Amino acid sequence: MNFNKTRIIHSALFLVSILLSACGGGATPATSTPTTSATAASDAPFTAAANPVNVTVTTDAARAASQVVTTAGATLNATSADGSQFTLVIPANAVLQDTTITMTPITGMTGLPFANGLVAAVQFAPDGLFLEKDATLTIVPASAVPVSNQTFIGYLGAGNDVHLVPPASPTAAIQMLVGHFSGMGLASGTSAERASMYLNIAADYEARLTQEMARILARERELAILGVGNGDEPSPFNLSDLFKSYYELVVRARMLAASSSCANATLALKSYLWLERQYQILGTTNPNDPNGTDWNAILKAKDATCTGGNVAGNLQFVQTDAADGSTVSGSAKVTWTLHTSGSDFTTYWPTGTFTADITRADCDTVHVTQPIGLVTPTTTDGGQLVLYNSTSTFSPNTHAFLLRSVLWNQTFQCGNPRQPVVWPNYHLWVDVGTCLTPDYPPYTDAANLTGAWACALSLGGNLFGSLNATWDFKDFK
Repeated sequence: MNFNKTRIIHSALFLVSILLSACGGGATPATSTPTTSATAASDAPFTAAANPVNVTVTTDAARAASQVVTTAGATLNATSADGSQFTLVIPANAVLQDTTITMTPITGMTGLPFANGLVAAVQFAPDGLFLEKDATLTIVPASAVPVSNQTFIGYLGAGNDVHLVPPASPTAAIQMLVGHFSGMGLASGTSAERASMYLNIAADYEARLTQEMARILARERELAILGVGNGDEPSPFNLSDLFKSYYELVVRARMLAASSSCANATLALKSYLWLERQYQILGTTNPNDPNGTDWNAILKAKDATCTGGNVAGNLQFVQTDAADGSTVSGSAKVTWTLHTSGSDFTTYWPTGTFTADITRADCDTVHVTQPIGLVTPTTTDGGQLVLYNSTSTFSPNTHAFLLRSVLWNQTFQCGNPRQPVVWPNYHLWVDVGTCLTPDYPPYTDAANLTGAWACALSLGGNLFGSLNATWDFKDFK
């Protein structure tokens, strides 16, 4: 694919997710010898020695915006002391669990290599947070900056690896996509200053590729707005070659080191998925691994090295009791801890809490927060999760899980007039058996239960009734 043939393709690239370092990039790729790319020119950004720009950041905590963001998404607004306005739109399902997100205006960056300096910027927290879907940062500076001087920048951590960032769209709006939390903003720079930035090579490999993408897309934005370029020299690369070089020199090297540790395996997996996402947004497939050989090797390494860790998951459920029509609806936040690892199955034990509303006929709804587990003077048993892998002779590529809790002597206000009614030992069970139906595909070793899973079960009997539940696993294994 030649990305220089038409501006239409360049415009599509403004939708590309800019993941600053969520792939876990670092100063050095895996220690194995990189595979030589066929496009030697585009290898340069990944083979050059690091020469990063690092800055000292000063923030204005008094003007920070902070909010607990749920899976429904949120919008944060902040205004700096000079009147610059910042809006961060976080889409639904960008976070998989309630997360306190903070956006703090930046008042200064010492060491920023632009004569006219910083215009407006913010720092995000928690640092390092990876968003499942990109947020959009919109900046309205207190004083207008000519389009030809608008320079979008990002940095990692507390001010490391300052690099240029692509605009989110070819419009006049000052917008950037945010996929990973660190810092981002607008500077006022000249063509010569930006040219100098391209000689400053970040230590982080994802930041290197992000800057090269910015070189292409910032120029395209100016062409779209003004009909002329911004004076910057055209990029010597095209994106297809850059992507190929990143795959050969970074992804493959990390893949070869994946079996040495869980951290390396996770790094390889995230690097692969980051690039895969870029290709998908372009409407094409990753041409570098047509048979999935590298992908399977990374997954195998991750399965072999990432054992014993905890797994976070969220469950939404509605349970109806067949006997009296009462319903229990709510959610469970669960941490699954490895318990047993066999040749063809793995089991995990849960800890966490149920949060639910219980509705009974002619009674007020009761809201409860209840620990997972059958807690009695002699036992604590909250259930288990069992994964059967593809080699299982019992039930390949399936899983079964059970969560349970007991609401001991729950009191309801019922009748007219309302009177207290005690419901002793109400068992809250979530799934007994295997969560599979004809419309619910089994998991595969490759999927590792990552993503959203849904099931509809008929548990039967007077105690359990029927259940509808949706799981949302995060980074399983």
